[in-house]
Amino acid sequence: VGRHHRMFLPPGEADLPAYREFWAKIGRGDFVRGSFRRIRKDGAPIWISATYRPLRDRDGNLRGAFKVVVDLSDDKRLHEALSSALSRLSRGDVRQRITEGFSGDNLATRDAFNTTMDRLQRVFEGVARSCAGLDELSQGLTGRARELNQRAGTLASSIEQSSASIRSMTDALGAVSGRAAASDSIARRTAERAEAGSQ
Repeated sequence: VGRHHRMFLPPGEADLPAYREFWAKIGRGDFVRGSFRRIRKDGAPIWISATYRPLRDRDGNLRGAFKVVVDLSDDKRLHEALSSALSRLSRGDVRQRITEGFSGDNLATRDAFNTTMDRLQRVFEGVARSCAGLDELSQGLTGRARELNQRAGTLASSIEQSSASIRSMTDALGAVSGRAAASDSIARRTAERAEAGSQ
């Protein structure tokens, strides 16, 4: 009591034009609302949501201001922790968690974030295992394809050799067939001559 409001400000903030305008608005009787960073008695930073209402007497003269303050420090710390965690997540870090202590709704939000990250990490680990399995399967299929390709080459070579043998046999059979026809023709002519000579 009796000490100036400046004692609650971070160093140098009281000298800024925004702080002077803040007090000028209150001095004019304007309604002021916002979130502000202040310093506690022990020197630790605190974030507040504050509403300043003008207090007037019966004649309408400004007599002071009524201030309602809500401590937002826990909300601000959670916001900063979530921002940092999401930034790390955007760089692919799915192992990070928020470990700071919170209370109430902020504790529930932190726990929900950590549970979500646990599930997300399990999903990514499952995907990684599946990809490794697919890689092994792909390598196995590639090996089988090479083996089948080699077998197909061997089979094609065997078929070509068999085809050449069949062509040789066909040519030989053609030659034998031609000789048999020639022999048959000679035998017929000989038989005809023998029959004609016996008459």
